[in-house]
Amino acid sequence: MFEETIRGKIDEVINVLNSHESLRGEITVVVEGNINSLDINEELNQLKKKMIEFHKEGLTLKDTVSFLSKDSKISKNILYSSALEIWGN
Repeated sequence: MFEETIRGKIDEVINVLNSHESLRGEITVVVEGNINSLDINEELNQLKKKMIEFHKEGLTLKDTVSFLSKDSKISKNILYSSALEIWGN
């Protein structure tokens, strides 16, 4: 069994695939969506407001990040870093 992972921009991946003498088996392509940075910043600002509310209500940092990350496009790491600023750690 042979498995290969190729990462890169679509044109780079196509060039790598074209350079192979032959392709065998199946190919799976995973494409990341286009995330608009303005939308992400706006979402993060809204989530920071919720973090402040949750902090005032006594929720833990861990519970807050876990709850907010369920429906967010933003990674848990970024949410956790933002929450650390609010919790003052």
